[in-house]
Amino acid sequence: MTEHDEVEHGTPDFVGLLAGELSRDQTVVAARHLEGCTACAHELANLVVAHAALRSSNRVDRLLDKDDELATVRQHEPGSEVLPPLPPLKSSTPGARRDPKAGQPGAATHRRRAGLLAAAVILVLVIAGSVLAISVESGRGGPTPVASAALEPIEAPASASGSVSVFADGATRSLTVETHRLPEPAAQRFYEVWLLDPATRKMLPMGVLSPSGRGNYSVSAGIMAGYSAVDVSLQANDGDPAHSETSVLRAQL
Repeated sequence: MTEHDEVEHGTPDFVGLLAGELSRDQTVVAARHLEGCTACAHELANLVVAHAALRSSNRVDRLLDKDDELATVRQHEPGSEVLPPLPPLKSSTPGARRDPKAGQPGAATHRRRAGLLAAAVILVLVIAGSVLAISVESGRGGPTPVASAALEPIEAPASASGSVSVFADGATRSLTVETHRLPEPAAQRFYEVWLLDPATRKMLPMGVLSPSGRGNYSVSAGIMAGYSAVDVSLQANDGDPAHSETSVLRAQL
């Protein structure tokens, strides 16, 4: 299954999962999907980080509002001394007057702006750090190359070539096959990729090679361990699944 294959009941509802609105069965299905889908796991991680940062920003704003209300109440408590505002400064320029209504924002406004700015900075830094951590983790947890070999011509023109790369991802082995300058097969014929054990001549079909000359195939590590070569054959579209005995390219892993 690829990263973007949909689960049985459709793509998981990550917002509902984050809000705890999914049923038990829906939660289990979403969890299983996330185990095998790196792209969706990254998307959920970003949603969690953004949700937490926004909640933190709202909490800071509420605290600042309460601080403003408390300062207003204290200002009007009996016995509180409220100093009169300072008179406007005289301008050194003749005829210039200071607008008594003009002034700088109060301390509460400054605190609110500072709090919102701090929350915004935290949000940006946290999301950036999360994306960086996920990228690093993805680089560490990606498939590991374990083998590679060149495809040599057998019953193909001498100019034909190719390569095979094998990657390990847990208990899965992924093969990437690339061919170059293979003649275009005649009508009702196609190229197919096989795993081969040269000692026993046992063969396992992996799939049809794309007309582009490139193919990706997967098999379990246990099955892969029984083969040490990759064969590309020319097959007839006659319904016979057996190897045609016409090998055009082969690589010894």
